[in-house]
Amino acid sequence: MDCYKIVLRLAAPSLTPWQADTIFGHLCWALAHTEGDDFLDNFLGLYGLGEPPLVVSNGFPGELLPRPLLAAPPAARAAGPAAYRAGQALRAAAWLTPEEFERARGGEAFLPEPRQPFATRVSLHNRLSRLTGTTGATGSLYQLVETTLAPEFAGTVNIYALVDPGFVACLRRCLAYLEATGYGKRKSAGFGALAAVELQPWAGFPPLPGANGFVALSHFVPAAGDPARGAWRTLVKRGRLGEEFAALANPFKRPLLMLQAGACFYDAPVRPFYGRLVSGVHPGLPQVVQYGLTLAAEARLPEPAGEEPGRG
Repeated sequence: MDCYKIVLRLAAPSLTPWQADTIFGHLCWALAHTEGDDFLDNFLGLYGLGEPPLVVSNGFPGELLPRPLLAAPPAARAAGPAAYRAGQALRAAAWLTPEEFERARGGEAFLPEPRQPFATRVSLHNRLSRLTGTTGATGSLYQLVETTLAPEFAGTVNIYALVDPGFVACLRRCLAYLEATGYGKRKSAGFGALAAVELQPWAGFPPLPGANGFVALSHFVPAAGDPARGAWRTLVKRGRLGEEFAALANPFKRPLLMLQAGACFYDAPVRPFYGRLVSGVHPGLPQVVQYGLTLAAEARLPEPAGEEPGRG
């Protein structure tokens, strides 16, 4: 598979986080609408054979990357009040520059500076009556939480991808569809609008001699046989069906437990990707699946003293 970077230039705030499973879902709808349902079924079938045509990361602000959870300075791995304060400072430093990410995955322990690339704001909206064209009854006012990028990131989100050479042209068509239609919740109202989408060759992360594990660049769901020794944080995704399926009587997916980007696991040799597609996520639509794969960046992880690392 070849390495690419998908560069999204945002034209409006978004109501939906830039997470790998949601990005993949948008691309699947693009395939259904541009190539047809049979093409999409064959595309998804390749994942069950262990031959995915496409693996995508989360969407990251500008050139920043997630901090590996095991790349902690010694003070944060100790006990006591000093360790508590060090842990607080570390949790605030969730984002690394490319240079810092290389230091972290190379095994260097340091405390990066805290960065806040995403900003949220609450906007008020009112429901309009379709009959009168005026605002509705009392209580029709509602809030939306909009997410924007800090000005220094110039409204750019980067997604890293592994792409089968035979799928590149199709991916370009999907990205053109995404650029035309937008991303996430309320895109028909202009949220998640994209000014441009570019597919750029990417060299990938340099090989790391002595790598004994990897850093996950996507929220993901481990597959049977994936390593279990490492450090991770979890989140529960409560997904919702999109496009035509959004109008069904039950558009909600079952809750799904995922590991967050930045999770670290011990493994050697490191594979290019881990995780799986998750089936059975909707009670009435067996064909609906949830993306749960992750790109893996090789890393030299610290060996624990006397005990295995666990959930972080």
